[in-house]
Amino acid sequence: MGEADGVEVHTHQSSHEHPDAPIQDTSRVEELEADSSPPTPRFIQDEGTWKRWKWVPYPVRRFCRAGAKWARGPPNPRDHKIQPLLPQIQHAPILLLDKFVPQRKHRIWLLIGYFAVWIVTFALVMRQGLSVSEIEGWGLPSSIGCGAAYWASGNGCGLDGADCRPFSGSGFAFRCPANCAGYSVLNPRAVGSQEVIYEPLIVGGPPAVEEDATSPVYRGDSFICGAAVHAGMISNLQGGCGVVRLVGTQRNFNASSRNGISSYGFDSYFPLSITFEAGIECSSRDMRWPLLAVSVVFSVVLSLFVTHPGLLFFPIFVGTYWTVGMATDPPSHTNIPSLFSREIGNFLPAMLAAWVMYDKMGIRRTLTGLTAQIEKTVLWLGACWVGALTNHTFDFIPIQRLTPHDLQQQPGARAALAIIILVLLAIVASQIWFFRQEGRLIRHLELYALFVGGLIVCLVLPDLKLRIHHYILALLLLPGTSMQTRPSLLYQGLLIGFFVNGIARWGWDPILQTAYALQGDAQLGSPLPTILAPIIDLVTNSSGSNSSELISSITFSWLPPPGIEYDGISVLVNDVERYRRYFTDDGDLSNDAGGNNFTWTRKGPVEGFENEYFRFAWMEGSSSEDYTKAGIWNFRGEWEDMAPGPSRVRPKPKTRIPTESDFSPRTNSQNAAGQLHIKTVYPNPPESTTAIMIVFHGLGDNEDSFATFARNLNLPGVLGISVRGTSPLPTALFSDELLDAGEGGMPGGGMAKHFHWGDDLRLDSSSSGGNGSSGKLDQDPGFEKARSLIMNRLVGDVLIAKCGWEMEDILLFGFGQGGSLALGLASMLRAPATSTSRVEEITDEEEKNTRKEKAFKGAVSIGGPLPTSMVPTISSRAKAKTPILICHGRESEAVGEDAVELARVEFEHVKIVEWKNRAAADDGMPRNRDEVLPMMQFIAERLRSGWS
Repeated sequence: MGEADGVEVHTHQSSHEHPDAPIQDTSRVEELEADSSPPTPRFIQDEGTWKRWKWVPYPVRRFCRAGAKWARGPPNPRDHKIQPLLPQIQHAPILLLDKFVPQRKHRIWLLIGYFAVWIVTFALVMRQGLSVSEIEGWGLPSSIGCGAAYWASGNGCGLDGADCRPFSGSGFAFRCPANCAGYSVLNPRAVGSQEVIYEPLIVGGPPAVEEDATSPVYRGDSFICGAAVHAGMISNLQGGCGVVRLVGTQRNFNASSRNGISSYGFDSYFPLSITFEAGIECSSRDMRWPLLAVSVVFSVVLSLFVTHPGLLFFPIFVGTYWTVGMATDPPSHTNIPSLFSREIGNFLPAMLAAWVMYDKMGIRRTLTGLTAQIEKTVLWLGACWVGALTNHTFDFIPIQRLTPHDLQQQPGARAALAIIILVLLAIVASQIWFFRQEGRLIRHLELYALFVGGLIVCLVLPDLKLRIHHYILALLLLPGTSMQTRPSLLYQGLLIGFFVNGIARWGWDPILQTAYALQGDAQLGSPLPTILAPIIDLVTNSSGSNSSELISSITFSWLPPPGIEYDGISVLVNDVERYRRYFTDDGDLSNDAGGNNFTWTRKGPVEGFENEYFRFAWMEGSSSEDYTKAGIWNFRGEWEDMAPGPSRVRPKPKTRIPTESDFSPRTNSQNAAGQLHIKTVYPNPPESTTAIMIVFHGLGDNEDSFATFARNLNLPGVLGISVRGTSPLPTALFSDELLDAGEGGMPGGGMAKHFHWGDDLRLDSSSSGGNGSSGKLDQDPGFEKARSLIMNRLVGDVLIAKCGWEMEDILLFGFGQGGSLALGLASMLRAPATSTSRVEEITDEEEKNTRKEKAFKGAVSIGGPLPTSMVPTISSRAKAKTPILICHGRESEAVGEDAVELARVEFEHVKIVEWKNRAAADDGMPRNRDEVLPMMQFIAERLRSGWS
């Protein structure tokens, strides 16, 4: 046994090259000779590895290798585990549960009962908050949001405030939620020469002297709830109810600071003012804080006794979500059912996201095996509630929205962002160290490289802006907390709270939004009117005349607009639109026609004057562009010029559905010049209208048959308007059977039922000139009368000016000659192609990219070519932006190759459909499914997306 052992040892030594062993064979000698060669220098060895990166300097390569080696972590990585401080205390809840409820099924029933008690308690407390006492003489208070006001923002109240009447003699009982003192405007709002931003819009209130604090009066555009808090009628902490009453025109609104809110003063008059009834007894209480207390208590108890990660995370997520959505930070709502409906809609996808966060983003890893119950409750759950209450806990940070526009205009926002970035960098550095210790750093660096790449792609996408919402920020940072350390518990809980608050309060807002959507009611960056020195006519009372007979005036005039796209001018006086003029009214732009001047008068002697504030803006359709800053006709009768730049007030017009009375003819003569004859086809219900389709019949037809066509299309949410041609066809072109006896309007007592759209009726040389129509009519007879009727009367006066619709809400459809008219109207809407200062303005900065070029939603022509008479003659013209569809038969005489080529030259988006399965040169209406389908697909696409 010993010899054997000795042999084994000898063999082992031989095979392992003992240094004292003799050389046995030549192969070993050759091996030693090879080993005796000098070692290869390190920098030469590196050449093989880095042969594709020779252009990288050696020190850089060396640094990269060292960095990669460091990132791989230690040879023996270890997962971090929290060892509880004072374990006997922190393990006490677990031991207590094991002692009294040792069996699994008993724990399940205990947990179900616990959740049931939580839900019932939450519901009972919330029900108590819904109860409110009736106010004698006013009834039950109506719930309103913190931003509710009588006077709509921008020009929402219309000319002279007509849409916000009555101005006095009315009121209602209201109920406000808590915390309305923190509700602010996010874009500047004008108050005389002042601009309110990132503050509550409260104008007026009680005087600064406390003993005169009765009957506070506020401007009608003040937030009702904020004004009630300012006046002391309700509590900001608890909310409350009261009665608001309209008191008509008031003057000299006081500025004061009361109850944590500073109001703005206004030293002139406003047509609508409000006050609050004193001595109102009303029992109402906002239950957000009791509801928060209920959820916090139940979640804390759950966290102390539960160790399973899923059993902790999902109930906490659900409880936090409903507490935020229904109590601490609910979205704007009118009643509880509507609020619940909105929250349940967001809740279901939120639960799917919660599972992804739990299983794939590290929450399970962080909470698994964690028995430090008190530390977990304080760090993880406590941070979760802090993040969920962002509207209270982080309200002091001067960043309302993480967009370039807000960061530039909000005071302190950029400094706050810099501090936040520095804190985040410190946190990232510490988390990198911990990930390295666990040997998982490289994998997470790869993940975040994908995140960064995705964000870069989002940043470079055209016409879209990246917006990092609460929930997006949480999802991006959450994987960086997937370890069990005390800092990670804190960060992870905070991010979960951010996610819950973002979804429960704001919903699933997209990460990519158009600049127009982000802009809201901010300035457009549009050109401003140039106002000339006004002419002031002051009348003094030196003759002792009756003061009511003394009328002073100021007359403004302005330079012409910078482009043909501007249709008129709007003037605000004391922040109320008092003048709106379209340049085409009366067909003249001269001073005598009133086209470019505006006169404002004052009654009484100069001694009784008060300041009045004037702002001016160009109009496109019924929409006002940027207003100038306020110029002041002061109390001395002198004019103070406005400061340069816009006032940053962008009004949005209110839209309404056109009624039959809006289209009423102005004369009784049949088809008189400028007369509008239409047939309307409303969707079911009419209130669902979201778009308008104007239908033009073909040569020799009328509006009745194409109204039937619009009705048969049955497009959801589309109001169809079938229009009659501008002129009747001569009776000589038709046989007697085509004329019906009826009311007058045609020679011989027959009523015209056959119309055309041309300015004239020109026949070529092949026309027989007798009855019938053997000759061919000119395809382009001129469409100026039709253009004026449709664009000025129907679109301009009715749809835009009266009803507030925009060009991109309107779809055009025409057959034959009507199709040519549709294409021609779309062709005439163009943006200037020359490099003017205006174009440079709107492409220079991010905010100015939001300006939209004028175009219709779309245009469809069946068998009608684009008439050259309606193509602008400017050589440097840009292509029209309206998407068009042209359908025609094979070998069409009207829509030939030249017509198709002209359409492609003049329009940016063109689709051509040729019907092959019909007789040659047949351009009639579609007759089967295959012919109708392309048309319906085009219309459906335009109704879904609008033009872009």
